Amino acid sequence: MPGNIENFVKTTIPMPQRMVKFLHDLGIEARTGNGRVMAKTDIIRAVVEVLEEIDKKVKIDLSGTRTQDEIKDRIKEAIKKYNNR
Repeated sequence: MPGNIENFVKTTIPMPQRMVKFLHDLGIEARTGNGRVMAKTDIIRAVVEVLEEIDKKVKIDLSGTRTQDEIKDRIKEAIKKYNNR
């Protein structure tokens, strides 16, 4: 877990095997170039932190969304706005 002092809550996130494999492979890839293998939880927390950062700057608007695809589209829109500011 990160070195900062925060209250952590364990959560279970069901996901398809392909996503688990993708996270596993990313974690192993981190080892190249004198890095270390990164746990899936570290990668997921980093992604959420990036989303938090983007949301602070350009607001990720999920209002009215009904599907995961709509959520993905809104996040992609926010990333584009964030990168173009």
